[in-house]
Amino acid sequence: RRFFAGLEARRAAQYYEDSAPLPELVDPASRPSLRALIAIYRELLKRIEQRDFRVLRRRVALSAWEKSWILLRAMAGGAR
Repeated sequence: RRFFAGLEARRAAQYYEDSAPLPELVDPASRPSLRALIAIYRELLKRIEQRDFRVLRRRVALSAWEKSWILLRAMAGGAR
């Protein structure tokens, strides 16, 4: 089961990497939101992997502070 979870995690991580050019293809006003979305979900994936894919008993989440920090970086043009 973990083998398949690991495969799916690597697949998802590759999708996040492949999405890097996308913010430049959308309206400039929408770029920070897209950057933040990608960064938040990438970080959630990392945490899922760190928990060895054991996510059914305890929710995987970012704190409000972490999400705010990602949003600030996204608004500044970064957030990877």
